[in-house]
Amino acid sequence: MAAEDIIQKSPTASIKPVKYIKEVRKPFSDVEIDAIRSACGTQKERALIEILLSSGIRVSELTDMDVEDIDLVSMTVHVKHGKGGKERITYINPVAAKHLKLYLQERNEDAGALFYNNRHKRLEPGGVRYIINRIANKAGVKDCHPHRFRRTFATNLALRGMDIQEIQRLLGHSNIATTLEYVAINDEKVKASYRKYA
Repeated sequence: MAAEDIIQKSPTASIKPVKYIKEVRKPFSDVEIDAIRSACGTQKERALIEILLSSGIRVSELTDMDVEDIDLVSMTVHVKHGKGGKERITYINPVAAKHLKLYLQERNEDAGALFYNNRHKRLEPGGVRYIINRIANKAGVKDCHPHRFRRTFATNLALRGMDIQEIQRLLGHSNIATTLEYVAINDEKVKASYRKYA
C-alpha cells in the first residue's frame, strides 16, 4: 500500500526480520547408500533407487518418464517435462543402467511408463515416496525422501570436481544459486582444496 501511495508509511517498516537458524540439509553418506541398496527387496526397487542416485531427476520427472526416454546403451535420460516445462538431457551410470535393464527384462515390457504400481498404472510421486519410506525403514536410514537423492547426486559430483555450472545443467536449475544450495561441501573438503591451491 505504501508503494502504491495509498498510505504514507508502511507500519511494518520498523519491524526487524525474524532471525532463524538455516537447516543444513545433508546428502546421504556412503554407509546410508549401501544400507538403502541392501534393503531393496525387488529389482524394481533397486532400479528406482539407482536412477534417483545417478541421474539427479526430480520425483515428478521420474514418474512422468517412459521406457523410450532412457537409452541404456548411451546411458542418457531424456527429461521431457522438467520444472517450468523445460526439457533436458541427463545421464545414468553403468550400475543404474544394469539394474534398469534387469528390471525391464523381469517385467517383460519395453514400452509404456518406466515404473508401474501394483495395479499396473503409472507410478505416482506418492507411490515413489511410499516405496522409498519402506526401503528406508528396512535399512534403518532416517530422513529418507526423493529430494535427498537429488541433493546427494549434486554433492557427489561437486566433491569429484565437476564444474558447478555443469551440475546446474544436469539438475535443470535456472539459477545457479539454487544449485549451490543443493551442494553440501564439508569443511575437510574445503580445507584440502585450500591446501592444494593456496
